[in-house]
Amino acid sequence: MWTVIALLLPLGIDTFVVSAALGAASLGAKARIRSSLAFAIFEGGAPVVGLLLGKGGSQIVGGAAFWMAVLILAALGLYTVFIERDDREVAKLASGSLRTLVLLALSVSMDEVAIGFSLGLLKVPVLMSLGLIAAQAVVVSQLGMAIGARVSAKWREAGERFAGVALLVLALGMAVARLR
Repeated sequence: MWTVIALLLPLGIDTFVVSAALGAASLGAKARIRSSLAFAIFEGGAPVVGLLLGKGGSQIVGGAAFWMAVLILAALGLYTVFIERDDREVAKLASGSLRTLVLLALSVSMDEVAIGFSLGLLKVPVLMSLGLIAAQAVVVSQLGMAIGARVSAKWREAGERFAGVALLVLALGMAVARLR
C-alpha cells in the first residue's frame, strides 16, 4: 500500500506539470475538458496495461521481479529528470485534433505503464492501485489547468525534475529495504 501511495507523488507531479502548461496556454473550456478527460482515461488505463504485463512478467522472471521493478522505477526517474518538455508544443497538441490530443495523453501516460508494470511485478492490490492512480489524474489535471497560468515555466520544469528525483528515491528506498 505504501508503495502505491509513494508512486502517486511523482505521477501526480508529472500530470500537474503537463496540465499547468495547458493552463498557462489559456485553453478554452472545451479544450480543457477534453484534455482532462483524455488524461484521466489514459492515466487510469495505462497502469492496467503495465499491471497485466508486470503480473505476467513476474511469473516469468520469478525472484528477479522485485529488482526489475526497482530498475524500471530508477530508469523512469532518470528519464524524468533529464527530459525537457516544451510548454508551447504541449498546448498546441492539446488544442489540436483529437488524434494529437490522444498522442499527448499517451505520451504523458507512458510513466503510468512503467509504474503499472512495476506494481505488477511487486504484486500489489490491483483495484486499489488503479483507483488511486485514476483519482489523482483527474484531481491533479484539473488543479494544474486551474493554476497553470500562475506557475512559471521554470517552476513547472522544477516540478518535473522533482518527480524524477522522487522516483529515484523510491527505487533506492525499496532496494535498501530489501537488502536489510
